[in-house]
Amino acid sequence: MRRIEKGSALLASAAIFGIITMSGTTVEAKDIIVPISATVTTSILEAVAPLAYGDIDLVPGGDEITMNCADAAESKGQDGSLSSLNGSGVDATKLGGTVTVTSDLGTDFEIAITYPADDAVALAGPGAAAPTMRNVETNSGDGAGGAISHVGDTDTVIHIGGTLVFPADADQGAYSADMTLVFDYT
Repeated sequence: MRRIEKGSALLASAAIFGIITMSGTTVEAKDIIVPISATVTTSILEAVAPLAYGDIDLVPGGDEITMNCADAAESKGQDGSLSSLNGSGVDATKLGGTVTVTSDLGTDFEIAITYPADDAVALAGPGAAAPTMRNVETNSGDGAGGAISHVGDTDTVIHIGGTLVFPADADQGAYSADMTLVFDYT
């Protein structure tokens, strides 16, 4: 039995000596990478119908063609009115654009919309003199530029209009552009 005790004492001495000799060494830190993942889904969907001005018989001096959709929500079915400042021929049956927001969240929320600044959207077409968009905010939504309320599981239709400004030297042909609206849901 003494042999075992001596061996145990020898082993304990070696362990203590090892701890003492290691106490002066430096241990380096190591970066540990922990992956993080998340999948976010939404039950909010937006369906977009284009803002189409149709055929315009433009007067030689240029014109401003306005699609006023600001009060479309209150007029129950009327999707805007098309008018010309300088008398260009317009197709009054054309309708403003819409964005239909659908949600099955079952909760109410606000939609704050940021519209493009005047002349920030230029339409591409056959000539160098490009028409631009103005007054999108005042001719869209409720015309006030504030947040629009979405209630429960209903669809919210936001009417989009604006003034298409043609310069005097606009060429004949088709013009088009994409316009970005920023929707902030709160």
